[in-house]
Amino acid sequence: MRVSFAGAAFIVAVAVASTASGVRAAVVAPTLNVLVFGGSATARINGIPFAQERQGGAVVERLPGGGSSTNESPVTLASTVYQFFCRNGDNEIGVDADITAPHGSVEMILQGPQGPLFDQKLTKSGSIAHVVTLSGLPAWNWTAADAVTDDAPGLLDAVAQLQQAFSAKDAAQVVALEARFFDNLRMAGTQIPSGAALEQVFADHLKSESLAPLPGAADLTVKSYAGGRIFSVTDASGHAPVLLRDPHSPEHPDEFGKFWSRIEGRWYVTIEN
Repeated sequence: MRVSFAGAAFIVAVAVASTASGVRAAVVAPTLNVLVFGGSATARINGIPFAQERQGGAVVERLPGGGSSTNESPVTLASTVYQFFCRNGDNEIGVDADITAPHGSVEMILQGPQGPLFDQKLTKSGSIAHVVTLSGLPAWNWTAADAVTDDAPGLLDAVAQLQQAFSAKDAAQVVALEARFFDNLRMAGTQIPSGAALEQVFADHLKSESLAPLPGAADLTVKSYAGGRIFSVTDASGHAPVLLRDPHSPEHPDEFGKFWSRIEGRWYVTIEN
Protein backbone atom coordinates (compact mmCIF):
# COMPACT_ATOMS: atom_id res chain seq x y z
CA MET A 1 0.00 0.00 0.00
CA ARG A 2 1.41 3.40 -0.95
CA VAL A 3 0.76 6.35 1.34
CA SER A 4 0.94 9.88 -0.01
CA PHE A 5 1.00 12.73 2.46
CA ALA A 6 -0.83 15.87 1.43
CA GLY A 7 2.05 18.19 2.23
CA ALA A 8 5.34 18.33 0.40
CA ALA A 9 8.01 15.96 1.65
CA PHE A 10 10.34 18.93 1.21
CA ILE A 11 8.45 20.91 3.87
CA VAL A 12 8.54 17.94 6.21
CA ALA A 13 12.29 17.75 5.65
CA VAL A 14 12.64 21.42 6.58
CA ALA A 15 10.70 20.90 9.80
CA VAL A 16 12.51 17.73 10.80
CA ALA A 17 15.90 19.25 10.10
CA SER A 18 15.14 22.07 12.53
CA THR A 19 14.87 20.03 15.72
CA ALA A 20 16.38 16.84 17.07
CA SER A 21 12.95 15.68 18.24
CA GLY A 22 11.42 16.06 14.79
CA VAL A 23 8.13 17.82 14.07
CA ARG A 24 6.23 18.94 17.12
CA ALA A 25 2.76 20.15 16.27
CA ALA A 26 -0.22 21.16 18.37
CA VAL A 27 -2.78 18.64 17.19
CA VAL A 28 -6.11 20.40 17.02
CA ALA A 29 -7.73 18.55 14.15
CA PRO A 30 -8.30 14.86 13.37
CA THR A 31 -6.25 13.24 10.63
CA LEU A 32 -8.02 12.82 7.31
CA ASN A 33 -7.35 9.49 5.57
CA VAL A 34 -8.73 8.83 2.10
CA LEU A 35 -8.26 5.30 0.76
CA VAL A 36 -8.48 5.12 -3.03
CA PHE A 37 -8.72 1.93 -5.08
CA GLY A 38 -9.70 1.82 -8.74
CA GLY A 39 -10.45 5.49 -9.23
CA SER A 40 -9.62 9.00 -8.12
CA ALA A 41 -10.53 11.22 -5.20
CA THR A 42 -10.40 14.96 -4.57
CA ALA A 43 -10.41 16.12 -0.96
CA ARG A 44 -12.11 19.42 -0.13
CA ILE A 45 -12.35 21.59 2.96
CA ASN A 46 -15.02 24.28 3.10
CA GLY A 47 -15.40 23.93 -0.66
CA ILE A 48 -11.68 24.29 -1.40
CA PRO A 49 -10.09 21.33 -3.25
CA PHE A 50 -6.71 20.86 -1.59
CA ALA A 51 -5.49 17.35 -2.42
CA GLN A 52 -6.09 14.58 -4.93
CA GLU A 53 -5.09 10.97 -5.35
CA ARG A 54 -5.53 8.29 -8.02
CA GLN A 55 -5.18 4.51 -8.15
CA GLY A 56 -5.78 2.42 -11.26
CA GLY A 57 -7.16 -0.78 -9.72
CA ALA A 58 -5.81 -4.30 -9.36
CA VAL A 59 -2.23 -4.78 -10.56
CA VAL A 60 -0.85 -8.16 -11.60
CA GLU A 61 2.72 -8.52 -10.34
CA ARG A 62 5.18 -11.11 -11.66
CA LEU A 63 6.98 -13.11 -9.00
CA PRO A 64 10.77 -13.70 -9.23
CA GLY A 65 10.42 -17.49 -9.34
CA GLY A 66 7.61 -17.48 -11.88
CA GLY A 67 3.89 -17.09 -11.48
CA SER A 68 2.11 -13.92 -10.45
CA SER A 69 0.10 -12.26 -7.70
CA THR A 70 -2.63 -9.62 -7.77
CA ASN A 71 -2.08 -6.46 -5.76
CA GLU A 72 -5.38 -4.90 -4.69
CA SER A 73 -3.98 -2.45 -2.14
CA PRO A 74 -5.43 1.07 -2.07
CA VAL A 75 -3.46 4.29 -2.06
CA THR A 76 -3.93 6.29 1.13
CA LEU A 77 -3.97 10.08 1.13
CA ALA A 78 -3.23 11.20 4.70
CA SER A 79 -3.60 14.85 5.70
CA THR A 80 -3.78 17.28 8.57
CA VAL A 81 -2.94 20.13 6.17
CA TYR A 82 -6.66 20.85 5.75
CA GLN A 83 -6.69 22.57 9.16
CA PHE A 84 -4.85 25.53 7.58
CA PHE A 85 -8.04 26.28 5.61
CA CYS A 86 -10.26 26.11 8.70
CA ARG A 87 -11.61 28.57 11.21
CA ASN A 88 -12.79 27.80 14.71
CA GLY A 89 -16.31 26.39 14.58
CA ASP A 90 -17.95 24.19 11.96
CA ASN A 91 -15.93 23.16 8.89
CA GLU A 92 -17.07 20.78 6.16
CA ILE A 93 -14.61 18.12 5.00
CA GLY A 94 -15.55 16.29 1.82
CA VAL A 95 -14.30 13.91 -0.84
CA ASP A 96 -15.42 13.71 -4.47
CA ALA A 97 -14.92 10.19 -5.84
CA ASP A 98 -14.70 9.01 -9.43
CA ILE A 99 -14.62 5.21 -9.42
CA THR A 100 -13.54 3.71 -12.73
CA ALA A 101 -12.44 0.11 -12.05
CA PRO A 102 -14.47 -2.98 -11.12
CA HIS A 103 -14.66 -3.36 -7.35
CA GLY A 104 -13.19 0.12 -6.93
CA SER A 105 -13.87 2.17 -3.83
CA VAL A 106 -13.07 5.43 -2.06
CA GLU A 107 -13.20 5.57 1.73
CA MET A 108 -12.95 8.68 3.91
CA ILE A 109 -11.87 8.29 7.53
CA LEU A 110 -11.40 10.99 10.15
CA GLN A 111 -9.04 9.65 12.80
CA GLY A 112 -9.02 11.16 16.27
CA PRO A 113 -6.60 10.40 19.12
CA GLN A 114 -8.95 7.74 20.52
CA GLY A 115 -9.98 6.17 17.22
CA PRO A 116 -12.09 6.86 14.12
CA LEU A 117 -14.56 9.76 14.37
CA PHE A 118 -16.09 9.19 10.94
CA ASP A 119 -15.82 6.43 8.33
CA GLN A 120 -17.70 6.17 5.04
CA LYS A 121 -16.93 4.17 1.90
CA LEU A 122 -18.25 4.65 -1.63
CA THR A 123 -18.30 1.87 -4.21
CA LYS A 124 -19.82 4.11 -6.87
CA SER A 125 -18.84 7.60 -7.97
CA GLY A 126 -20.21 10.27 -5.68
CA SER A 127 -19.37 12.53 -2.77
CA ILE A 128 -18.86 12.26 0.97
CA ALA A 129 -19.20 15.19 3.36
CA HIS A 130 -18.87 15.56 7.11
CA VAL A 131 -18.85 18.60 9.39
CA VAL A 132 -16.22 18.83 12.11
CA THR A 133 -16.27 21.44 14.85
CA LEU A 134 -12.79 22.73 15.63
CA SER A 135 -11.50 24.93 18.42
CA GLY A 136 -8.10 26.21 19.44
CA LEU A 137 -7.04 27.11 15.90
CA PRO A 138 -4.89 30.22 15.54
CA ALA A 139 -5.92 33.02 13.20
CA TRP A 140 -4.10 31.90 10.05
CA ASN A 141 -2.61 34.85 8.21
CA TRP A 142 -4.89 34.41 5.19
CA THR A 143 -7.85 35.39 7.41
CA ALA A 144 -6.45 38.94 7.50
CA ALA A 145 -5.40 38.98 3.84
CA ASP A 146 -6.69 41.49 1.28
CA ALA A 147 -10.13 40.53 -0.01
CA VAL A 148 -9.29 40.51 -3.73
CA THR A 149 -12.39 40.85 -5.90
CA ASP A 150 -10.74 41.51 -9.28
CA ASP A 151 -8.76 39.13 -11.48
CA ALA A 152 -5.82 38.92 -9.03
CA PRO A 153 -3.33 41.13 -10.86
CA GLY A 154 0.26 40.19 -10.18
CA LEU A 155 -0.50 36.67 -8.96
CA LEU A 156 0.92 34.83 -11.97
CA ASP A 157 3.93 37.14 -11.85
CA ALA A 158 4.50 35.96 -8.28
CA VAL A 159 4.21 32.34 -9.43
CA ALA A 160 6.85 33.05 -12.09
CA GLN A 161 9.08 34.62 -9.42
CA LEU A 162 8.79 31.46 -7.31
CA GLN A 163 9.70 29.31 -10.32
CA GLN A 164 12.68 31.54 -11.06
CA ALA A 165 13.83 31.40 -7.44
CA PHE A 166 13.83 27.60 -7.54
CA SER A 167 15.53 27.61 -10.95
CA ALA A 168 18.29 29.90 -9.67
CA LYS A 169 18.48 27.94 -6.39
CA ASP A 170 17.89 31.27 -4.68
CA ALA A 171 16.90 29.99 -1.24
CA ALA A 172 16.48 33.50 0.18
CA GLN A 173 13.88 34.42 -2.45
CA VAL A 174 12.06 31.09 -2.02
CA VAL A 175 11.85 31.68 1.73
CA ALA A 176 10.62 35.25 1.16
CA LEU A 177 7.74 34.09 -1.05
CA GLU A 178 6.91 31.19 1.29
CA ALA A 179 7.35 33.23 4.49
CA ARG A 180 3.66 33.39 5.38
CA PHE A 181 3.28 29.64 5.04
CA PHE A 182 6.14 29.11 7.47
CA ASP A 183 4.45 31.57 9.82
CA ASN A 184 1.33 29.39 9.68
CA LEU A 185 3.39 26.29 10.43
CA ARG A 186 4.87 28.01 13.47
CA MET A 187 1.39 29.00 14.66
CA ALA A 188 0.43 25.33 14.36
CA GLY A 189 3.27 24.42 16.70
CA THR A 190 5.78 23.11 14.16
CA GLN A 191 9.40 23.91 14.97
CA ILE A 192 10.74 25.79 11.94
CA PRO A 193 14.10 27.60 11.77
CA SER A 194 14.23 31.19 10.58
CA GLY A 195 16.56 33.48 8.70
CA ALA A 196 19.80 32.06 7.38
CA ALA A 197 19.18 28.67 9.02
CA LEU A 198 15.95 28.16 7.06
CA GLU A 199 17.58 29.34 3.85
CA GLN A 200 20.39 26.83 4.35
CA VAL A 201 17.94 23.95 4.76
CA PHE A 202 16.33 24.94 1.45
CA ALA A 203 19.71 25.35 -0.25
CA ASP A 204 20.86 21.90 0.87
CA HIS A 205 17.65 20.24 -0.28
CA LEU A 206 17.58 22.01 -3.65
CA LYS A 207 20.91 20.45 -4.62
CA SER A 208 19.25 17.09 -5.28
CA GLU A 209 15.97 18.24 -6.87
CA SER A 210 15.19 18.88 -10.54
CA LEU A 211 12.71 21.56 -11.56
CA ALA A 212 9.94 20.94 -14.09
CA PRO A 213 9.16 23.69 -16.64
CA LEU A 214 6.51 26.17 -15.54
CA PRO A 215 3.28 25.85 -17.60
CA GLY A 216 2.34 28.88 -19.65
CA ALA A 217 -0.22 31.31 -18.28
CA ALA A 218 -2.87 29.92 -20.65
CA ASP A 219 -2.37 26.46 -19.11
CA LEU A 220 -2.80 27.62 -15.50
CA THR A 221 -6.14 27.93 -13.74
CA VAL A 222 -6.67 30.58 -11.07
CA LYS A 223 -9.60 30.27 -8.65
CA SER A 224 -10.69 32.36 -5.69
CA TYR A 225 -11.96 31.14 -2.30
CA ALA A 226 -12.77 32.48 1.16
CA GLY A 227 -14.05 35.80 -0.13
CA GLY A 228 -10.95 36.47 -2.23
CA ARG A 229 -8.51 35.78 0.61
CA ILE A 230 -7.25 32.47 -0.80
CA PHE A 231 -6.37 31.84 -4.46
CA SER A 232 -5.38 28.54 -6.01
CA VAL A 233 -3.13 28.21 -9.05
CA THR A 234 -3.13 24.80 -10.74
CA ASP A 235 -1.98 23.18 -13.95
CA ALA A 236 -4.20 21.15 -16.28
CA SER A 237 -3.94 18.12 -13.97
CA GLY A 238 -4.86 20.05 -10.84
CA HIS A 239 -1.32 20.12 -9.48
CA ALA A 240 0.61 23.10 -8.20
CA PRO A 241 2.46 25.08 -10.89
CA VAL A 242 5.97 24.64 -9.46
CA LEU A 243 7.13 21.02 -9.36
CA LEU A 244 10.39 19.68 -7.93
CA ARG A 245 11.34 16.07 -8.61
CA ASP A 246 13.59 13.89 -6.50
CA PRO A 247 15.63 11.58 -8.78
CA HIS A 248 14.78 8.66 -6.49
CA SER A 249 10.99 9.14 -6.87
CA PRO A 250 10.35 11.40 -9.89
CA GLU A 251 6.76 10.19 -10.25
CA HIS A 252 5.83 11.91 -6.97
CA PRO A 253 7.07 15.51 -7.25
CA ASP A 254 7.00 18.03 -4.42
CA GLU A 255 4.49 20.75 -5.28
CA PHE A 256 4.85 24.45 -4.54
CA GLY A 257 2.87 27.61 -5.16
CA LYS A 258 -0.68 26.27 -5.18
CA PHE A 259 -2.35 28.49 -2.56
CA TRP A 260 -1.69 32.22 -2.35
CA SER A 261 -2.99 35.26 -0.49
CA ARG A 262 -2.37 38.95 -1.04
CA ILE A 263 -1.24 40.48 2.25
CA GLU A 264 -0.60 44.20 2.49
CA GLY A 265 -0.53 44.41 -1.30
CA ARG A 266 1.98 41.60 -1.88
CA TRP A 267 1.36 37.99 -2.95
CA TYR A 268 2.62 35.20 -0.69
CA VAL A 269 2.25 31.44 -0.60
CA THR A 270 0.18 30.92 2.54
CA ILE A 271 -0.60 27.17 2.36
CA GLU A 272 1.32 24.31 0.78
CA ASN A 273 -0.21 20.88 0.32
